[in-house]
Amino acid sequence: APGKPLALLLGEIAGNPNYNSMVKVSVQADLPDAKTMTDRRTGHLMAIVNEAMANAVRHAKAQMVSIQAEDRGEALFIQIQDDGSGIPSDFKDGYGLRNMRDRARLLNGKIEFENNKGLLVTLEVPWKD
Repeated sequence: APGKPLALLLGEIAGNPNYNSMVKVSVQADLPDAKTMTDRRTGHLMAIVNEAMANAVRHAKAQMVSIQAEDRGEALFIQIQDDGSGIPSDFKDGYGLRNMRDRARLLNGKIEFENNKGLLVTLEVPWKD
């Protein structure tokens, strides 16, 4: 059975007190409910989003995080922007970022980290294996 719609799962992140007591979270998910991923793919995807949220809250000391998700046909496109300190130029990938990269690879997707008034995480993942 297909899992919960991704828009709903992303909405739950915005409602998670671990995050929203620390930062203002906004979610804009323009996703058709009919499009779902396997539980395995959804699990990896949500782990990436949660890791990005945890980084924003724990390390970057962000005040605001915005999550935008859209359906691009074959792929799901997610951007997570925070207004925190970004990634220092001399930073070696920590466990969290490596974990995010590994999971994106498992999903045959790509992930990018870019300092942009905070950190911008861009993730593009095919809906299907």
